[in-house]
Amino acid sequence: MDIDSQSVIVVFEDSASIDYPTIDYSVRNENFGFTLHLRVLHRRDFSTLTFSRDRLKALYEITRHILESKAFRPTVVDGSNNTEGSADLIKLTSRSEANDRNKRLLGYKMSVELKRFAVC
Repeated sequence: MDIDSQSVIVVFEDSASIDYPTIDYSVRNENFGFTLHLRVLHRRDFSTLTFSRDRLKALYEITRHILESKAFRPTVVDGSNNTEGSADLIKLTSRSEANDRNKRLLGYKMSVELKRFAVC
């Protein structure tokens, strides 16, 4: 992907953990931690100097809207609409600035938590 022409969202899986809430080890809760990096290249040749900041804000609002609207019982589907995976809860836990002035990148770093309960 060419960052000169587009904004980029990069997703990393940071952690995964398993809890056994009962004495029976056949039931488990799974927790996954993800980091989303939203990046926009700040270019001075745009007509307005705030284009990059506005684009980053729009990316954040779109990402947050998707996470909040699909927060309960999210599913992953393939191109044929077949369910590949599911979860019980997904939530945005934090957002922080992640600007790189040397590379002229504006960005946010978002932490997301995904939970699956009572997986047998």
